[in-house]
Amino acid sequence: MGEIPYSSLYSFKKWIFRYLSLMYLPEPLLKPKCRPKEQSGGFSLVEIMIVVTIIGIFVSLVIPGYEMTRQTAQNSRLMADWRTFSTAYKQYALEAGNFPDDADPGTIPAGMEEFLRNSQWTEGAFVGGNWDWDYDKFGITAGVSLVNSNLSPAQMLKLDEKLDDGDLGTGDLQLIAANRYSLIIEF
Repeated sequence: MGEIPYSSLYSFKKWIFRYLSLMYLPEPLLKPKCRPKEQSGGFSLVEIMIVVTIIGIFVSLVIPGYEMTRQTAQNSRLMADWRTFSTAYKQYALEAGNFPDDADPGTIPAGMEEFLRNSQWTEGAFVGGNWDWDYDKFGITAGVSLVNSNLSPAQMLKLDEKLDDGDLGTGDLQLIAANRYSLIIEF
């Protein structure tokens, strides 16, 4: 006996379903099996959006912490530099009997070369601006000043809270002129 072709068998099943009203057989069983669609190797738009959202949340949590850490590190280094420079000028005054004469920003006053060697005085402050020695200027006798820095007033206030009294108008660290912060050695 010969084989019945597949298409004839399919037609026969379809005929049984339609004309004999065999409702208990679902139609998909009567159709020939199809191959599943080939899946693409890419990501869907929803998956990409979820990943971007997660990265955005992560970044929004990390950036404020990074900024606060950066400011804390800057303030610590700035305090160390100010203390180092003020100690050098105090040492000079102890040995010479008086403070050196005033000098331009970024230049070492006469006689201070030995005390300020290996320092960042002439290279400028790492936060921008220059270091300056103020002697008998701006209403103070002696002070180490940071001139034209890139620091915000809020960051300078935080620095003053750690270094002094938290008020840039009083104490040892003061704003003595526009964008000129001075660690006052002698009033």
